[in-house]
Amino acid sequence: MIQVLVVTAIRLYREGLAAVLSGCPGISVCGVARDAATAAAYLRTSPPDVVLVDATLPGAWELVRCGVHPTGARVVAMAVSDREADLLEWAATGVAGVVGRDGSVEELVAALRAAARGDLHCSPSMAASLLRHLAAVTVAGGGTRRTVAEDRLTSREHEVVELIAGGLSNKGIARRLGIEVATAK
Repeated sequence: MIQVLVVTAIRLYREGLAAVLSGCPGISVCGVARDAATAAAYLRTSPPDVVLVDATLPGAWELVRCGVHPTGARVVAMAVSDREADLLEWAATGVAGVVGRDGSVEELVAALRAAARGDLHCSPSMAASLLRHLAAVTVAGGGTRRTVAEDRLTSREHEVVELIAGGLSNKGIARRLGIEVATAK
């Protein structure tokens, strides 16, 4: 039986989610919390298997980072916006599942079950966003970060970038490479 703590400021959501989830085989709602402080207090006394957190809850991000992870409970963030920046912010907290604002009850239950197993669950469009972000960020030697766009530069363009990084002006770059200043610009 998966023990779930539901955390959302809206009473109707808390009660509705608790009722719906309690009717799902293998899921038990062990508690509800209306704010991050109440959830943190609950976590100190009786950590659940999965914490279902409303992404719009004030202090939700801090609750996940500081209150939930030390207990070993997994987190599913719900009501995450479609903005890629929001998704990436939640992914950075180490959540085990993300359900968007248009997510269904079936998606939510699947995310809770996956989280309890230690798997990641999110919609295909969110997975695509995460993979696009991962593809755009590569780690080069020495821990410096490069984007895929930088890998598309020609060898000459890489030379210019290195000279800029070395502090040369457009005129200095032009002289060094034997090109016109306008070309260096």
